[in-house]
Amino acid sequence: MRVLFLVVVIFLSAPASLAEEIYVCPMHPHIHGEQGETCPVCGMTLVPQAAQPPAKPAKANATGQSAVQISPDFMQALGVRTAKVEERLLTQRVQAFGEVVPSSRNALALSMRSEGWITDLRANAVGDTVSKGDLLFTYYSPEIIAAQVDYLTVAATESRQERAEQRLRLYGMEDKAIAEFKARGKVIEQMPFYAPFDGTVTELPVRKGDYLQAGELVLGLQNFSQVWVNAAIALRDLPLIEIGQHAEVRNPATGRRYNSTVEFIHHVADPVSRTGIVRLALPHDMGDPKPGIYVDVEFQVNPGARLAVPSEALLYDRQGAYVFLALDEGRFQARQVETGVSSEGYTEILAGLQQGQRIVTAGQFLIDAESRLRSGMSRMEHMGHGDEAAGSSPGNSMEAHHAH
Repeated sequence: MRVLFLVVVIFLSAPASLAEEIYVCPMHPHIHGEQGETCPVCGMTLVPQAAQPPAKPAKANATGQSAVQISPDFMQALGVRTAKVEERLLTQRVQAFGEVVPSSRNALALSMRSEGWITDLRANAVGDTVSKGDLLFTYYSPEIIAAQVDYLTVAATESRQERAEQRLRLYGMEDKAIAEFKARGKVIEQMPFYAPFDGTVTELPVRKGDYLQAGELVLGLQNFSQVWVNAAIALRDLPLIEIGQHAEVRNPATGRRYNSTVEFIHHVADPVSRTGIVRLALPHDMGDPKPGIYVDVEFQVNPGARLAVPSEALLYDRQGAYVFLALDEGRFQARQVETGVSSEGYTEILAGLQQGQRIVTAGQFLIDAESRLRSGMSRMEHMGHGDEAAGSSPGNSMEAHHAH
């Protein structure tokens, strides 16, 4: 063991002329050989080790690695390229899933205000389309008939007629039916009810001849000229969304795309999915997109000019993201960075770099491996020197003296 240790020490302290006779692989420096041989791993021709200057000592940075110096030949073999750290206009894209739902602003639930019977039902199926003013159904109600009789029998004073007409409205008579009643001057037994707007029947729990009590639903009517998209946004992206912001909605079933804007941001987040709901408004042309389907939503967020680097330059470990900073004289040093938004191949740098510095964008993986390899070899060398110093201790000298 002592002889082997002396050989290692002699090799580590050998002169430069001896080191020049050693050939190594440019991609795998731990592979040694003779002139003309190739690397068994990658097949590259071995080059003199003298072409690869030893790493200069440098203070370790946040990643625990020191600066590594690489010769121009080795840099060319690694394909090292650099880029300048500079400000760029980043446009972030926030993507989300959304559900198409009917607009509650264009919905009507028609319920009766007095008991009676459905005598005729014109809109008799869910999905029927009606226009404003179309007859929906007729209704026979003793209370509505009594209110009409009271209106006809009151004295012809304006105040009493107003109270009588107010009673007609109280029982649910519409303006069109009241005008028809006044024009006829006699009781309408089967009171007509008309569509207040263009729409589609979405609920119909009754049939012709059904008896209803006050408060029971006759039908639900929905205008589908406009629909809503409720998009679920991740909480980390929610602060980037603003009312009036542009968004693009895509129907994955048909491939159609729609332009929309943010109409409302709900104040309460979903505690289960950890998302916030953002509402968009869309025209419902030719029945598309249909309520009930899911769509893809993309928001374009412009955070402005930010310090950024190419995303390909970033490396990651357990401590987070880091890049290799290109220093002078072919030296490179790992630098821990804090990243922000990413867009179009660039990533925002929040901390760790300054404008004008140069970072490695190609070959950084091999530089990282070389840096770690040299760091490990340097530690082994220090351990070797420590053992050599221990070998020259008084106890060892005494042992050598007894050997003589």
